[in-house]
Amino acid sequence: MKTLSTLSSRLILLLLLLISNLVDAQSISIIGETGDSRPVCPGKEYVYSANLANSGGCGYSWNVVGGTIKGNTNSPIITVVWADVPTTSNNRTSIGVTTSGCSNPSSIQSSPVTPVFVLSLSQAQPGPIAVSGDITFGNNGSGSVTLTVPLVALPSPPNTATIYASAYLWTIPAGWRFPNGALSDGGTPQLIKGSSANSIRVTPSADGGGAVIVQAASTLCDPNTVSSRSLAVSTTITRTLPTLTIISNKTPQGGNINLFCGQPLENEQVRAATSNLPAGGTFSNYTFSVSGVVRSSCCLNTATPGLYLSGTGTGTIGLTTTYTRNGASTTITANPITVTVASQTATPEFTEYGDMCLGTSRTFAVAPVPGATSYTWTLPANFVGPTTVTTTEPRLLATAPTTGGCNFCFVQVAANANGCPAGVASAPLNYGGMSVRISTPYGLPSEVCRDTEVTYEANVSDRPNLPNLPQLVYTWTVDGVIVAQGPTEARISVLSPPPGQQTSIRVDVEDGGCSRSTFDAVGLQSVSRLSSGEYCAEFSMYRQSTSLAYPNPADATVTLEQAPGATITIFNSQGQPMYEGKANKEAVRIDTRAWPAGLYFVQRRQGNTIERQQLQIKH
Repeated sequence: MKTLSTLSSRLILLLLLLISNLVDAQSISIIGETGDSRPVCPGKEYVYSANLANSGGCGYSWNVVGGTIKGNTNSPIITVVWADVPTTSNNRTSIGVTTSGCSNPSSIQSSPVTPVFVLSLSQAQPGPIAVSGDITFGNNGSGSVTLTVPLVALPSPPNTATIYASAYLWTIPAGWRFPNGALSDGGTPQLIKGSSANSIRVTPSADGGGAVIVQAASTLCDPNTVSSRSLAVSTTITRTLPTLTIISNKTPQGGNINLFCGQPLENEQVRAATSNLPAGGTFSNYTFSVSGVVRSSCCLNTATPGLYLSGTGTGTIGLTTTYTRNGASTTITANPITVTVASQTATPEFTEYGDMCLGTSRTFAVAPVPGATSYTWTLPANFVGPTTVTTTEPRLLATAPTTGGCNFCFVQVAANANGCPAGVASAPLNYGGMSVRISTPYGLPSEVCRDTEVTYEANVSDRPNLPNLPQLVYTWTVDGVIVAQGPTEARISVLSPPPGQQTSIRVDVEDGGCSRSTFDAVGLQSVSRLSSGEYCAEFSMYRQSTSLAYPNPADATVTLEQAPGATITIFNSQGQPMYEGKANKEAVRIDTRAWPAGLYFVQRRQGNTIERQQLQIKH
């Protein structure tokens, strides 16, 4: 039938040529089955003829780009088969003809180049394949999996409507069924036609997976023939299985197990667990395996094996089982886990501890240590009763002594497990360990000038950290005489003794019996000349002055009267220089806001003359 069609086309073209010879026009043109620039299908035969008046004696030379001429190439009528390569800027498919040797010289000419557009999918790349539906192992529901690829467009001439592939070649895993029920062998594609052939519903086998491959196909020229097909795109379907996990009380989500010496594995209840189990799925034939320090007492072929430890070190636990659904079965292997057993008992963690007042009791406790059979407690040496006590429970009631006290002691506990080094922990303890130190804003001066007022303060530290402690009571004595006593007497002021004499200052602190009584003492000596070499103001080698510095008392600033060539120095009551400078003609003002309140001495030296003035700073 195809041959008759081709012959008819040629007869018609010959008749057109005979008629055209009767016409005087000398231009040459090409007559084809599709007409100029109309799309053609690759692989199909197309007949083209040269239309020329007065063609007697002419020879023909055809120029075909992107196709092949079948038969005689010098004939005025040719048959062309276009290659399966799309028309692009790099493949300008076209046809043209040139005549030669014609009886009428004016008939020797070349036709215009006639473009031809080839409808080829050979270079089209389909998008990714989407898989939806139930691909779990054991599912074989009819049409329960959908495979979809985006529509693939055929190349088309400019300014024309988009034409999509009219069919798709699908390859699905072996044992799966196509939409028409045909069984796939896993390698032979099935041509599925229609505008929605890019998405198909298939029936999976119960257990198989594999590659899905699809190519877009063109059947536009012949519904029964694929004239062009695209590049292939593929994906691999792996049947999903339920999750099999080895879990324990310590690792309910699975994972490795870390234990301490003496901690029994039996208490962890190692077992099999599953998740994502679909309807109809079952597990059977559990098989646990163990190695290293992990041993079995029974039941390795159940979901709850009997396991124990043979010592410290490492061991492994493995598990395989059979999974069955809808008649299909497969073996599932869980990720193996490692059991690590430390070489000593776990370190206890204190849950109850804290400071104590003298003569009081409190409970010390730790969290139960896995595997521990007893707890040995060590208390400070002067605690009431035995200071080393072993208990079976992780707690102990202890009583502090009524005297003594310690501000940096510890309570220690050792968790004991049979055959294992003990795990040891300590908790800090302050029982009645209060202390006091005397200080002044300027440190602790051992010497000052006569009539200097020194303020002393009692600084208490290391009281037990307890609520509702009683008020502290301070007792100050100077040279053995009580000069101040009470809860608000944390500081006193003392006037220095005459030169050459010494005063003793002591403070005692009580806190109502919670802590031991504590005290501190210092001495204060009055001198006429400080160890720095400076003389005190009241001795005659100095000339007393009342106009070197003002105002007096001063607060934020003090103004110094100058004398040309003089050096002015200000000392504190401990003889330390606070300011020094050369005098000018004009007075100078200095900032004293950062100076501590107290007694200072202003000294001006000019040649052999020294003037000195006492200066009081008050804030």
